[in-house]
Amino acid sequence: LEIIGHYDPSEPIADPNLGVQRSVKVKNELVAVGLNPDRIKCRGDLQRLFDKNSRIPPIVISASSLLTERPDDAPADPNEAAARKNPNLPKYNSIVYHPSFSDQGVMIKSDLMELTPGIAQWLALDAQNYIELWGHTDHVGHDQDNYRLALKWAQQLRGFFISQGIDANRLKARSAGEQQPLYTNSNSRGRLKNRRIELIFKY
Repeated sequence: LEIIGHYDPSEPIADPNLGVQRSVKVKNELVAVGLNPDRIKCRGDLQRLFDKNSRIPPIVISASSLLTERPDDAPADPNEAAARKNPNLPKYNSIVYHPSFSDQGVMIKSDLMELTPGIAQWLALDAQNYIELWGHTDHVGHDQDNYRLALKWAQQLRGFFISQGIDANRLKARSAGEQQPLYTNSNSRGRLKNRRIELIFKY
């Protein structure tokens, strides 16, 4: 289960993880009634929430696969048989991609070119299949700036896939900003690995 706590740029933010705080409150309520805390993931999302008729920030709860690899005892992936026949197709629910970055953003490398045909074939398996592209940054800089930067990276990768003939309606650009580090941000190696784009395969 993934819980997304939203917060608005107009809110007085003493802590940049205001959205995370909101989602953690919901998680604590669910854990109190018996849910496994290890199966619940929390994150914050900065976006415009308020208008003249609303001052209550929503909390969105959505089911989501949180594994990059399927455990041995998990139900069979419906796409796994096709993936075995074609090594380019994704075998798991997500791919963590570490592109090179320049001042202009994402730099297209040969490994991304090689990945593209497999993505197109996976999307062709079912009209309901789609991909979420999640941009992630390290913690350097302001939280709101990192949210926008990560979204820019995801949008650039989406634009590349579209230029290769993939249907734009099957690609969703998203941003987690600095909220979901995979490694420590206390050293340059960890920060480098945290700057990434995750491709989440939805079906």
